[in-house]
Amino acid sequence: ALDLESSQANIFLEELYNRSGRIKLGLERVAQVLDALGNPQEQTKHIVVAGTNGKGSAVHLLSQFLERSGYKVGRFTSPHLHRFGERICIQSQELDAAQFEMLYEKVRAAEISTAHELTFFEFITVMALLHFAAEEVDFSVLEVGLGGRLDATNIAPKFLSLITVIDFDHQEFLGNAIGDIAREKAGIIAQAGHVVIARQRHDAAERVLFEVAQSQQATIYRTSGPCATPCVSWDRSELELPEQHYFWDTFALLDEALHALRQLGVSLTKDMLLQAAKDFSWPGRYTWLECEVPVLLDGAHNPGALLALMSSLKSDPKYVGQPIHCVFSTLNNRPLIQMLEHLGACSDFYFCPNTSGRSVTRQALSDVNLGPVFAASAQAFAAAQEAALRVQGIVLITGSLFLVGEMMAHLKGDDEHRMVDG
Repeated sequence: ALDLESSQANIFLEELYNRSGRIKLGLERVAQVLDALGNPQEQTKHIVVAGTNGKGSAVHLLSQFLERSGYKVGRFTSPHLHRFGERICIQSQELDAAQFEMLYEKVRAAEISTAHELTFFEFITVMALLHFAAEEVDFSVLEVGLGGRLDATNIAPKFLSLITVIDFDHQEFLGNAIGDIAREKAGIIAQAGHVVIARQRHDAAERVLFEVAQSQQATIYRTSGPCATPCVSWDRSELELPEQHYFWDTFALLDEALHALRQLGVSLTKDMLLQAAKDFSWPGRYTWLECEVPVLLDGAHNPGALLALMSSLKSDPKYVGQPIHCVFSTLNNRPLIQMLEHLGACSDFYFCPNTSGRSVTRQALSDVNLGPVFAASAQAFAAAQEAALRVQGIVLITGSLFLVGEMMAHLKGDDEHRMVDG
């Protein structure tokens, strides 16, 4: 693990972690630092993925798909669940301590030369772009952090843009109307570029996305539903997955991305995508663990994600109508009541704060009056597990990736685990 391999890397990580939680939207600082580094972002074909829900799974699946097709692929995601190196990978190999130290020192020197101090997310975005250029990847797949238009990842020229499902999230930065949020996400659509747009749950979001794409004279690829493209679509039976499988929207988006990439001259086969989809898993997102009782972990952190989670769970043969004992936490800027309404099928709740500096408070959780509030996630889980052992059922851990990462580490015996805001 990166955090343990080098004391110097650990010092650098601590310096970066002290910047976490700060959000300064805008591209000027990143552009000047990258210019001081020789504009490495110009040396790579970038596929940029924005959206509210499903962007991380799309990045992971697309990266695996391209790797299986013989390409060298860089992947940039956030947040990490266990190790910082998860955020910056090439061929699914995490950044190691020596690489981290070298990249850190180069980006820090560029900061000093331009008299800028980047935010945590800006700094690691520049690290990723520098690393991918130095390693001469064929493609990089970048997950947008917040929004799109002013996110640090938007500095990268777009070979292809993907926009997943858009829902209400980060309204304090992106606006309170779904159309405003969609317009910020649509900022990754390049002039005369190519964009894949997922099926949207909100008509207003879809209208704005297509309006922006058309104004940019972009080539549009869309999914009107799972497996919508006749020339490359697949049958659900090919994957042997349930009708409401958690990742179907992601598979549909990547099915359309396959068509777009082919049009852009990339040599790909549907068989590779099918195989990548069959083998696909993403820790912390619809992840089953066999403990004393079945445990499902999912980082759903907004109402739309929870709706998808519960829809998938109801059709999952591992569930079959058992009582659901829910361990829940979220961040203080989330619509707590609305999120819990989507969890109405749960038999009982066990609340706790999480490791984020922006965690919901114990008082706010107590005020909803739906279940006991514990000081720590391990205590909440122990109570939920005891209930599941007593009356049967499953334990569901959800509401925040911070909670999920913390609980995954606890269940593996790693109580020194640390996640980072950013």
